[in-house]
Amino acid sequence: MKPKRIILVRHGQSIGNADKTHYENVPDYSLDLTETGREQSRAAGRAIAEIIGDGTVRVYVSPWFRTRQTFAGIASVLGDRIVKMTEDPRLRDQDWGHYQSKEALDKIKAARNEYSTFYYRIPDGESAADVYDRTSAFLETLHRDFESDRFPDNAVIITHGVTLRAFLMRWFHWTPEFYSAVRNPETGEVLVMERGTDGQYILLPGLRLRYSLSAAELTEQMTPCLTMKVCGFTLFASYSGSKVSFFRRVPGTTQHQIMAEFGLKNDIASVEAAEKLARKLWDKNQELILSARGIEV
Repeated sequence: MKPKRIILVRHGQSIGNADKTHYENVPDYSLDLTETGREQSRAAGRAIAEIIGDGTVRVYVSPWFRTRQTFAGIASVLGDRIVKMTEDPRLRDQDWGHYQSKEALDKIKAARNEYSTFYYRIPDGESAADVYDRTSAFLETLHRDFESDRFPDNAVIITHGVTLRAFLMRWFHWTPEFYSAVRNPETGEVLVMERGTDGQYILLPGLRLRYSLSAAELTEQMTPCLTMKVCGFTLFASYSGSKVSFFRRVPGTTQHQIMAEFGLKNDIASVEAAEKLARKLWDKNQELILSARGIEV
């Protein structure tokens, strides 16, 4: 039975999050939580308790120390509402190789950001694409578990930032560009996927995006002028002053990603004029807009 909710949790703050020099002499898998991280874990437990009420949960946990300790904090709140917990190595964090100095980590991050946050493979480690592959295998197990009539109303997955994003990418069929537009959740942050009446899940607001606006912000800050179906998704255009922006909704969410923005010489006089301009910009710049990089022109 598909659960009502799939709740995703990034581990609490680790000593590596607080001080990168720990990566020089402590294996990544064995980094402990800080006291702040332990409190974040308990806070995550309280947040989950409020979400599920009297419901029960099935928990899946990365076997790394910081995620185990995050589970312990959550379990201290949920208690008997947890019907089963399974550690799954496929939920581990992206492999960054062996011991690394802060300087080496900074160089790797700079190279990754220049090349691709999804495709760049860390020396002696993994790319986000590698994490995506093993996360896909985990989803096969998850779906088999869902077939049980005794599966509870809530599944909780305690994992890491990159792995959590790869899970969402696989579930909602995001492109690599959308993956790169999504920021890691904060340590200890809780995200909720809720099953709708149609049986499909939607990620409730809370996703942190680059080049993003919520539907409410789009309405408040800009005036919609064009909506059209392209390449199997809905493209939106809005305008404000002398600027026309193109958006698409991030699949599975209520948030929007800016695909491209165009600055014009003069303010746009009306919605009708904005629609004509948006259509002309689309006809002339389809490839640029579809690159979905939040380009300002």
